[in-house]
Amino acid sequence: MRQFLLAVLAMPTGPLEHLVQLAHESTAGQKDDPPEIFEGEGVSRQCLRMFWHFRCNLEAVMPPEARG
Repeated sequence: MRQFLLAVLAMPTGPLEHLVQLAHESTAGQKDDPPEIFEGEGVSRQCLRMFWHFRCNLEAVMPPEARG
């Protein structure tokens, strides 16, 4: 489990946040949800968003000494 958490922490948040932004892009006049651009990869907008939140929250609660 520790290895999994450290692998998640090793992912930079910037590119992950950018993917979430891309997945949620829409226009002001758009009435429907934006298309699922990563659907072909098997990853929904909600999944990306939840993983990004998990990554950010994990960094907030993980003590620095446990990361190394």
